[in-house]
Amino acid sequence: AREQELERKQIEARVAASREALVDVRVARGLARLALSPTATVSTMAAASGLGVRAFGRRFMASVGLSPRTFGRVVRLGRAVARLAETSSGSDAALALEAGYADQAHLCRDLRVFLGMTPSEYRASRARHPNHVPLHDVRPIRSSQRSAHEACSASAGSVPAFPRERERFFR
Repeated sequence: AREQELERKQIEARVAASREALVDVRVARGLARLALSPTATVSTMAAASGLGVRAFGRRFMASVGLSPRTFGRVVRLGRAVARLAETSSGSDAALALEAGYADQAHLCRDLRVFLGMTPSEYRASRARHPNHVPLHDVRPIRSSQRSAHEACSASAGSVPAFPRERERFFR
């Protein structure tokens, strides 16, 4: 009886491990879809994985740590930043289209959200620091977003006052 119980637990452990492997395979299928098409949507990634959109989103979040949409934005921004690093000047609109953005405004918005700077500011920063964006160069998105509470908190030294700094503080 003891041997049968031990054997049953081993089988359950194997089944659980295979289920986790299946999750990784399905998420990998969605990631492969994103790699093939820079403009892949969450629904196309989910369809490639064989899961529904919500189930894929939950499994993706558990495996990767980001939602599929946020991960797609990061990948797309990575392509744009690589192109920005290659070029010293040129059309940001053409670069945005090459990277998979609808237009230049979307590229600029993602750069401000993720890096805290515009394309021209990134190019200038890259000359000094080619492999990273130094924090002292990061400006607030809009200083008008500061509330009285945030200003008081910033002066007390508890929570940073600007949106970009707050997000880094709470990660």
